[in-house]
Amino acid sequence: MATPLATDQGRKKCIVFVDDIPQMIAIVQKMFDQLGIHARCFNSADEAIAFICQSPESVRLLITDQSMSPVTGLQLIDQIQSRCNLPPVILATSVQSEVAISEYRERGVSALLRKPFTLHEL
Repeated sequence: MATPLATDQGRKKCIVFVDDIPQMIAIVQKMFDQLGIHARCFNSADEAIAFICQSPESVRLLITDQSMSPVTGLQLIDQIQSRCNLPPVILATSVQSEVAISEYRERGVSALLRKPFTLHEL
């Protein structure tokens, strides 16, 4: 069972993971469970945005895939920023050129997670 991460107010904080591939959602949810981390996984950008913006204080971290359809990870970040406070973001991507990294940072990405990733890297 996943252990919630406590906030200063005693409320539960979670990690939000977003990917458009249902199999990836299932795999990553199992990884979080193995690590004992409370996570909410979404394969819909709209559902993730609604969850984050309804209670931004409950989200410790957003991990999103960059190569999603119909909304990319950067577009997801932009949509969240236009509606509410953006939590720290880790962008999962296989593209890590200097130009791309610079753009990611300018758009609010805190760190990159190279795809494919392992349980240890997560």
